[in-house]
Amino acid sequence: MPWFGAAYVVLVLGIGIYSFYDDRKAKRSIAYLSTDAVVTSVWIYFVLAYFVPQIAAPIGRLLPFLLLLSLAWTAVDASRELTRVIAQRPASDDPELSARANLWVDRAVESAGLLISVLLLTPAIIYAMLVIRRTW
Repeated sequence: MPWFGAAYVVLVLGIGIYSFYDDRKAKRSIAYLSTDAVVTSVWIYFVLAYFVPQIAAPIGRLLPFLLLLSLAWTAVDASRELTRVIAQRPASDDPELSARANLWVDRAVESAGLLISVLLLTPAIIYAMLVIRRTW
């Protein structure tokens, strides 16, 4: 595996560990924590399967289904997190800014977070599609 593949796996793993820590601190259910950990593992699996094709062979035809489930969970989780951030807006308002300026800052932070999430996940999705293409 090239260095950039290994670095990406470490990045996704680190984000997954922090996400687990943050969600546990927020007292999420065991089912939620488990599902999130499994989906993070699936994203890592797709990257590894691209560079080590032998690990994709046993799953074979189930890979597209695994990708769809992972995408669905990630979308639901992102939506849930965004809703939680929006609900906490009043607590993060800066009293020195106007209501309009605070709203602008909040929307900019939310948009940046969503953009960063999409950019971080895009390579895993591409690797997944390439692995699926190769196994079919």
